[in-house]
Amino acid sequence: MPLLLQEEEEMAASPPLDTSPDTSATSDLERRVMATVMTSETRGVPSWLCAVKVAQCCGNEESDSPAFPNADLAAIMVSNLCFSHNTPYMWKLLEQSMATKLVYPLHVLALLTSRVIQNRREQPQAYRLYLELMRQYAVSFSLLDAGPHKEKITKSIDDTLQLSNTYRFENWDLGMAVVLFLVSAISSLLDCVLQDWGSLVASQCQLVNEGPQSMDVDVNSNLSNNKSKHLELLKRRHLLGHVFGTGLADSSLSHLICAGKTSCWIPFDIFMEKVMDGKTFCPASSIEILTGLTKTLQIVNQASWQETFQALWISALRLVQRAREPMAGPVPYIESRLSMLLSIVPLSISLLLREESNPTSEGISASSRKQSLVACLQSLTQFSRLLHPPEPVVCAANDAATKAAIVVTDFNMASSNQMMHRKYLIKAVPNSLLSEDCPWLNFMQGAPLAVSLQNVLINIPAPSVTELKKLNHLALHGSDEERSAAAKILCGASLARGWRVQEHVVHIIVRLLSPQLTLRSLGIGDANFYLSHMNMLAALLSCLSHNYIIQILSLYGLVPDVVAALMPLCEAFGLLPPPSISQSTGEEVSPYSVFSFAFLFLLRLCKYYGPDKEFYASSCGGPVRPDLKLDFLLLMRNSRIQKNTALSNKYYANNVADPFHDLRCHLVYVDSFPKLRAWYFENQVYLTSNLSDECNGNRKREVANKILILVCRNMNKDEWSVSSSSSNSSSSKITHRSSSTFCSSTSGSISGSFESMSGDEIQGLRHYPAWELLEAVPLVLDAILNACAYGPISSRDLTIGLRDLVEFLPASIAAIIRYFKAEITRGAWNCVPLNGIDWPSPAEALDSFHLEVKEVLERVSIHIQNWYPQDLQPMLPLPLAAFLSLSITFKLDKKSEYTRGVIGQAIENYSRYCPWPIMLTVGALLIQKARRWHDFVVFLGARSHFTNDKDSVHQLLCSCFKSFLGPGSLVSKFTTSSNGVVGLLGESVCDRLAMHPGILFLNTCHVFRAPRYFSEVICKLVVDWTSKLAGEWNSGGPTQLKFGQTSLATALCEVRRVAILGASLLCMAGRSPLVQYLFEETAPTFLLSMHEERSKPTTWISSMLEGYAISYLLFFSAAIVWGVRAGTAPDKYRSSDMSPYAIKNHLGFIANVVEGNIVLRSNPDMWKAHVSSFVGLIVRFAPSWVPSTKLDALKKISGRLRGWHEYELALSLLELGGISAIEAALESLS
Repeated sequence: MPLLLQEEEEMAASPPLDTSPDTSATSDLERRVMATVMTSETRGVPSWLCAVKVAQCCGNEESDSPAFPNADLAAIMVSNLCFSHNTPYMWKLLEQSMATKLVYPLHVLALLTSRVIQNRREQPQAYRLYLELMRQYAVSFSLLDAGPHKEKITKSIDDTLQLSNTYRFENWDLGMAVVLFLVSAISSLLDCVLQDWGSLVASQCQLVNEGPQSMDVDVNSNLSNNKSKHLELLKRRHLLGHVFGTGLADSSLSHLICAGKTSCWIPFDIFMEKVMDGKTFCPASSIEILTGLTKTLQIVNQASWQETFQALWISALRLVQRAREPMAGPVPYIESRLSMLLSIVPLSISLLLREESNPTSEGISASSRKQSLVACLQSLTQFSRLLHPPEPVVCAANDAATKAAIVVTDFNMASSNQMMHRKYLIKAVPNSLLSEDCPWLNFMQGAPLAVSLQNVLINIPAPSVTELKKLNHLALHGSDEERSAAAKILCGASLARGWRVQEHVVHIIVRLLSPQLTLRSLGIGDANFYLSHMNMLAALLSCLSHNYIIQILSLYGLVPDVVAALMPLCEAFGLLPPPSISQSTGEEVSPYSVFSFAFLFLLRLCKYYGPDKEFYASSCGGPVRPDLKLDFLLLMRNSRIQKNTALSNKYYANNVADPFHDLRCHLVYVDSFPKLRAWYFENQVYLTSNLSDECNGNRKREVANKILILVCRNMNKDEWSVSSSSSNSSSSKITHRSSSTFCSSTSGSISGSFESMSGDEIQGLRHYPAWELLEAVPLVLDAILNACAYGPISSRDLTIGLRDLVEFLPASIAAIIRYFKAEITRGAWNCVPLNGIDWPSPAEALDSFHLEVKEVLERVSIHIQNWYPQDLQPMLPLPLAAFLSLSITFKLDKKSEYTRGVIGQAIENYSRYCPWPIMLTVGALLIQKARRWHDFVVFLGARSHFTNDKDSVHQLLCSCFKSFLGPGSLVSKFTTSSNGVVGLLGESVCDRLAMHPGILFLNTCHVFRAPRYFSEVICKLVVDWTSKLAGEWNSGGPTQLKFGQTSLATALCEVRRVAILGASLLCMAGRSPLVQYLFEETAPTFLLSMHEERSKPTTWISSMLEGYAISYLLFFSAAIVWGVRAGTAPDKYRSSDMSPYAIKNHLGFIANVVEGNIVLRSNPDMWKAHVSSFVGLIVRFAPSWVPSTKLDALKKISGRLRGWHEYELALSLLELGGISAIEAALESLS
């Protein structure tokens, strides 16, 4: 070693060192070793021979063969070298011992570091030799060389450098000790360099910045000022960053992940369209979900924030354009779509902008997102067609555009004509919105809420939160008329089109539904308390019947909160005595009406009459899709409250001043409401043959007989009563009595008023609480249905009787639906002919309806052979025929909105229990009576076809891929007007003749009874399309003619495009549980057995691309549902724990395969491509997925990656494994 020889000569000429010997007692080993060293040095024995003798000394200490490297020997040599025996011979002996592994090199360096660095100025020769040893041994080591003294060496390093005190770790291993030693050593050396060269650096800075200086300037004092300290700290950190900032080099995937910009934002469009179907329940607010999805796509697409914001705005604009001519039907269209564009998306962006003030935000400067937003809005002028609002909302859009100028002044970065709402301005703003006699201005100046002013305010959105505060105060503390008026105004245009204040309005509504949370002076169980708020609650609940309001509440994630607020209302008003209160408007309000409004609203939110749980059963330990039951909603709400997120005010810029976020966070349980609990559990087990149990008690039979009088009052027949045939009978029957008849009367109002009924029995019926009436309804239904099937009641009398019952107590429609559902499910009733005499006939419209449904299905390439048999009279089971006859008697007016909303959902659900042709009969019957809903019913008929037909689901998904990807040619790399988002979702959801497969799938996936089939089909389609692309790549031209062949990069971009479409459809069909099933079942099955299923051998390029495709599908599915980093999880309330679980299991599966525990039957090229691609995507974009994986699995995968020469990827994977993987990472380096 030249440097050591040079230092030996310098030390020989230098005077003896002025150091005192160590005062501690030396061991016998130390005496023998040092005696051997001194003797060898005196005799001139070569250092290598002296090392052999020292090894023999260590062997004499033990009876067995010596174990090297020896920790005690290293401590003896270093303690004498520093500095009692600091001679060139000792340094040469130490170096020889390190080279021959008598001592562990890193242990020696750690011992030297604690002694040499601090004495570098007194011992410069020792410092130079120490640096030479660091150069040779610091980065060339193996943890396996530590030998049997591994734990002793680890403890010695820790004790010498005080690593435990510095880094606060308890459980140590050698790998962690080595890493922290290197960090400490390099940091100390950098400090030495900065300290030793500090005078020169400081003087240079002064000469540059401050001109000539005096020669007697105190350099030390200059270095001690804050500026110099800050500069030194920055330099130190900068150097450390260069030392340790190895990072992951750009792999072959890095330049591909951002390719295909026109297609990589399809999750935006699919998510927005899916939440518009009226069937999707968001586990969190759409604002939070969209915020997380935006951050995820920005990361995985490697896009700028300007590109991200532009894609988000364009997707929202396309969402509105697809509903330019709304389809008539019980599905919200334009209002909820405009809420997404003008409220949800802006609030989501505001969350992203406010994150800039958080110092923990990663990779973004203080103003880059705001600047990107302004640049994005400026660039939207090129999309003039998308910026034209639909005609029904031009005035409302103008109003929003005018008020949006305030946002511009808040940003202070762009002129008003560049902001989003201003871009949506088409025509002049109505003068009534800007004039001094604006109705809202008059209201704020104290004008009374007369009927005329009330009607105007209902149709004009509130301009600001100030007006909402006053309405909220009036609704709680005003007179009865003012309370009702304020509630109606809040549920009017301010909720439907007041996009600037909409987020405040929805929270006010939840607050008003829970007055007990704000008026603590009154007890919750006090009847007078509820009666004092009856007018306000009746007005509020009656206005919440519109479908778009339910959709808006769902968009803001408030469905669980509304459910919790409705439960005490249902329980209380269902038990209250039924006095009526007349209003000045002539309307009559009673506990019956409030109970009915609240109960039916609760049913629509919870969907009691929805599909059975077994339809969604999963082998993964839970439902594939959340079934919106009451316990699920309450569990989610209570969980959110416990996490202090249910009433989070982070949506608002001025959190402290917001007056509508002081709701009391109390937990709600079903057991707190006995009547509602009883109904809920009875509904779960159905009401089939247990009516004998229902008949127990004279009270219930008495109520049932009185209801039967009401039902039979228009039949012009003798009186009928309910009785039980025997103690063992399971059903009720009608007993004839010939004593009296009942006069006819006209239908009453929804409030339950029957002015024309004059009997004492009828009047006595009004004294029963609503819950008692509701409990007795099934007995009456069983009696009259049996009477219609076997006896004296005609179908017309049955329909009229049921209609009278619903008009007397609107909530009874829930009992009717529940009972008929149970009877349809049992299948015990005969079918009745729909001949137009006894029952309404659909024959007139049946053939045309069949052809229209067939036309819709054929447009998406679904061809059906088995249609409704010709010359067969339409028939339906008696319960379904009775329910349809009842449903068509309700008019399409606002008065019947609540009832029709419940009936519409029930009809759709009933169709799932029957063969598909029955829905065609139902549809043909409905379009005759509800002609305005013609297109919607046709669409419903087409959708019902997919309930049980797997082949049709497969064809529909094939159409989705074909419409989005085009013909599949690699030559046509750019999205054209006939494919992409337009091909998948179309330009209109309202034209049934232009139905696109994406719209049909998103509105169908929730009715399919085997949703796990989606995972299998989508995975297979992704692989098939990839194989097709590989075939085109191979046939691109002769290998000699490279210019005629498509590049592999282009093929990979197309594979990514296929995978992200499949992931988006899969996530919207089943969200987290279905993605988990993809990871645990579908993908492993494909990876293990795909090669066996192929009849023809595949090329290497096909196998490789298929491996990439499966990895892309897995990664994008997990990223969309679970997010890739902290704060990007859209579904965090329900699936935050599934992400590490599913990823851990899949990485464990990969580890078992690479180790040989699982036999791999697929192509090795495909397997290699999948593993390297999937791991590379995780390392690059989702490092937070790795720490939960077992260390053993990471070691196995890393070892296989090194075998494939993926060294940097293998090391990066271990680096993400956390502290426990440090030793494994160091072993991989060696």
